[in-house]
Amino acid sequence: RDEAIIVSLAAENLNRFRDFFSWDTLSLPAENPDILAVRALKTRLQSELCVDTTRTFAVGFSGGGFFTNSLGCYGEDLSAIAVFEGGFEDGSDTSGDPANLIDLESCVGGPTPALIVAATSDGTVPSSFGVAAAAHWADVGGCAATLSADPFDAECRAYDSWADADVVLCEPTDGSI
Repeated sequence: RDEAIIVSLAAENLNRFRDFFSWDTLSLPAENPDILAVRALKTRLQSELCVDTTRTFAVGFSGGGFFTNSLGCYGEDLSAIAVFEGGFEDGSDTSGDPANLIDLESCVGGPTPALIVAATSDGTVPSSFGVAAAAHWADVGGCAATLSADPFDAECRAYDSWADADVVLCEPTDGSI
């Protein structure tokens, strides 16, 4: 019998942004309150429940998508990730503020299967953020830089010649995700 443990978390307002709540996607894990909270929660759940640690996934939308990429980047033992309308704080930010960047070279997470959905009509998160995140996971996973059409969805493409992890990039044009 298959069972699942589903945990839904909400971001805390860190006062980095005035108008909305967001995850801390920039601080390194040792001083990142959100990553430390996720680690503590995982430890507690594993001590109280029968958790199959080989089947642990993270899904995030928008700021949660950025945070999901950060969890994978910092090696949080995830089986796979799904990111909707998110990316990395990796230099795609145009504000010029160096505090808005994450150094992808500091990522210690290994090959991670990933589904990245980046709507081309999103007015908040440019699809280039999702495209860059998919390229990062494809590179880490040993994929070729080429993409092939997904037979099930015309707006999705999979990276070719994956070695260690499947990476799929979907770019819906109508804004639906």
